[in-house]
Amino acid sequence: MVAVNERTLFYENYFVAAEDIPLPAEYLALPGIETLNWQAYPRLGSFSPEEFEEAATWVANKPYHLSVTEQGESCIIVHFGWHWVGQAHKHQ
Repeated sequence: MVAVNERTLFYENYFVAAEDIPLPAEYLALPGIETLNWQAYPRLGSFSPEEFEEAATWVANKPYHLSVTEQGESCIIVHFGWHWVGQAHKHQ
């Protein structure tokens, strides 16, 4: 995904908080990888308790925790993996 001009601000605010984890080893071998600053953001999914039960075969082995929606409804947040976001170095 590439963002330029006005879309840059959208993507800068799309993810909430980066996690401090190292870039996976298989990424480090890619040409040009060092030309970007990399940050990891959790890839999360929200399920109602009923949806979680229905999807149990493919989500039960993922880390998850109970939460509450903005409307006060119970939900289950599942951690599916990471979004790796590379940003060009800012020129001084």
